[in-house]
Amino acid sequence: FSPSGSLLLTIGKNDVLYSIGVYDWRKRTLAFTSRLIGTDLYDCSFLESDDSFSVCSDEVFFWTHLSSDSSYKLNRGVFNRLSSTEVMTCIACTGSVVVTGSISGRIWVWEGRVCSKLLEAFNSGPITRLHARRESNDDVPNLCASTHDGVIYLFNRKLELQSRFCLHSRPSEKDRMIDSIFLDKSGKILMGQNSNLYTMTYCDEQSLTCVMHGHLDVTGFAV
Repeated sequence: FSPSGSLLLTIGKNDVLYSIGVYDWRKRTLAFTSRLIGTDLYDCSFLESDDSFSVCSDEVFFWTHLSSDSSYKLNRGVFNRLSSTEVMTCIACTGSVVVTGSISGRIWVWEGRVCSKLLEAFNSGPITRLHARRESNDDVPNLCASTHDGVIYLFNRKLELQSRFCLHSRPSEKDRMIDSIFLDKSGKILMGQNSNLYTMTYCDEQSLTCVMHGHLDVTGFAV
């Protein structure tokens, strides 16, 4: 959903191409659509406002809405000195800063559409999900990142690592992967792992509680 809550951003796919759709969901109308051929798309997010959004793949694409009577304009992200051929698996926006997670376990920091900083790999497998709170608060983390190996990293608003914890240590690689994650303004974390949903407060691993046992993998949710 967009920051105002009025627009919904989606990714769709057929046999040939991916499509991006922006919907005015209350009116049940399609406000904008775009297509990309020859690349897989893995995640999408609105940025600071309803006027900009981004999509990640082996590149990062930015769309900007310049005025009320114009359409969204597409621009490719610029890696600058941080050249990369990595796949970007997920994306989030905290304040004016965009962050993407990659298959190598690194986090890439973007200012505008230029990649300005790289947080080195955390040795826990690919980054599977990112979630950033739009409200800045020094008391609780601003960004959380989950990995293929079931590890969660929490960062403050300066993108400094605050804490790290492992949801579960299980023998099966598939069972360890965290599929979805959400961090609310109070610091409570909601996580989807395998077919279960868990919740905990960021400062107390002992508060980990399973809130739902499912029958299918939890691949995503919205709050």
